[in-house]
Amino acid sequence: MYGGEAWMMDQDGLVTGPGRSRPGGNEKTWDLHGRPVGSSSWKNDKTSQDLTAGSDSEVNRGGVSGGDEEQEEYMVSDGMDVGSNANEGNGGEVDEFFEDDEYEMDGSSEGDEEEDEDDFLLGLTPGATPQEAYIDIWNEGSDNLSEDDFLELEEDYHLVAKTGRSQQQSLGLSLDPNTKYMTYLPYAGLTNQFYGMLRAIMVAKSLGRTLILPPITASSHDKSKQNQPWSDYFDLGTFMQLTGVNVVELKDLRQADRLSSIESLTCHITCGFGSLRPLDFTAKEFLRQWNFDLSMPQLEIETTEFNELVPALRSQENEQMLCITNGYKIAVPTKEEWDLYGRYFYFNPAVDRFFSAALDKLSARNSLQQQQRLYKSGQERNQQQEEESLGLDEEKQQQHHHNDFDQSVDTNDQPYEHMNNAVTANTRHYDNNNNVNNVSSPPGSYISIHARRGDFIEYCQQQFPHALSSCLPTTQELASRLNDLLVSNPSLRGLPVYVSTNEDRSEELAEFRSMGWQVLEDSFLGASERLGVFGPMMMDQVFMAQAQTLIGVRTSTFSRVGVYRQEDWYGRRALLM
Repeated sequence: MYGGEAWMMDQDGLVTGPGRSRPGGNEKTWDLHGRPVGSSSWKNDKTSQDLTAGSDSEVNRGGVSGGDEEQEEYMVSDGMDVGSNANEGNGGEVDEFFEDDEYEMDGSSEGDEEEDEDDFLLGLTPGATPQEAYIDIWNEGSDNLSEDDFLELEEDYHLVAKTGRSQQQSLGLSLDPNTKYMTYLPYAGLTNQFYGMLRAIMVAKSLGRTLILPPITASSHDKSKQNQPWSDYFDLGTFMQLTGVNVVELKDLRQADRLSSIESLTCHITCGFGSLRPLDFTAKEFLRQWNFDLSMPQLEIETTEFNELVPALRSQENEQMLCITNGYKIAVPTKEEWDLYGRYFYFNPAVDRFFSAALDKLSARNSLQQQQRLYKSGQERNQQQEEESLGLDEEKQQQHHHNDFDQSVDTNDQPYEHMNNAVTANTRHYDNNNNVNNVSSPPGSYISIHARRGDFIEYCQQQFPHALSSCLPTTQELASRLNDLLVSNPSLRGLPVYVSTNEDRSEELAEFRSMGWQVLEDSFLGASERLGVFGPMMMDQVFMAQAQTLIGVRTSTFSRVGVYRQEDWYGRRALLM
């Protein structure tokens, strides 16, 4: 439409409306790109920038506010989340989400007399539509421009339109018209995004829709501002085969690094996100990375209950792609999302291969450290014996031999008593170097400990001041629990202990190492280099899953997922503090 009248073009003729006037003479008013001749180029035209870049591109009308720091990956022992935002208000004014208009389309410079082909393919811009530009060519061109020439130009336009779709990769144009889809906005940290995906899968399955998976997205605790598809870590093909769920990743429909304009996205307010509470950092980061301009209409009801939400969403049957603002906060029966779907998210072969290589690397380092400890221990023992022999007189030496005769009972006949001596009465300090009477375990076996720290410190102190050992156990408390485990299961004795932690304080890391434990460090394993920015956290998950046993934190969903994998994949019983 232009000036209220339609311009129509077909192969038989041309119908124009009176809504647009042209000056007389041979002056060409519009160029081939639909720009007024003599105007500035597209990228310098402020009005055109506003039209395309969306200067009013806000995460609109949903109570979105910046600055809220979400609590993530917290849960109490009954599985209910206890880490939701304390700020339930809508935060006042809506923040402008897209800070910079970086979505200009390339155009030719002012005064260019001839457009090259590449510029032509990229140069469709407002000012006049391409159809209108061809009308000008037809009406103002030379007598040599035949109808065939015009039809060739029209065919070129269709080619340009198709090329533009490929470059823009609009989500709507990528959808199968015969398929109904659903998607959601990611929330909080890695494990919460995982649970949000599982609950969204439950909803999509109930609605008979294919779920479009947003990628793993950087949270407020991750300054990388990156994203990775779930398929980088999980075998989605096997998951779909085992569950009958249809999923497709957003990257296969719309590649973030090929976007040149903002696309509208409508998501229904779910679990209060967009009305009672603002979108969190992760959701806003997702929208920024994928150039989505969000609008958030209300559903018929405001609920978090799965059984109430599904009928409300079913009433939106006319929407080909149904989007919700949150999946994580949907209330489902305890552990149901895991039992139905989570247990079938197996790590992909690339992750398994990297884990095997990492385990070999750790085992080699552990063997070297054990040899060094034995060598050092032998040297110290020899030195002590030499000093004692020099200081003993003949009478003390005789008494020494007499005591040796009286104490001829082998302490190896009392393994539990000997192992308990590794923990001092005052500090319960565990020494994992005690290998007496160790029962052989499978090669490559190890014990995993998850020590959640970082943002958990303040959270646990505020929420569980009288139960810190279950939320923020000290290294000594972890060591005590490990000792109790080894007393009850001697076959685990002597196994290396690998610690997964977000602890960054040097004194705390040193305390882990003083126990003889090895901290899983990305600087040593190189998971981020080989697997991507979320590789280190995924490696922690793999190590927790495949350990002979796991000691985790009761209030952390990160630990909880590790416990579930231990139980369901390997039939092992893990421990929670």
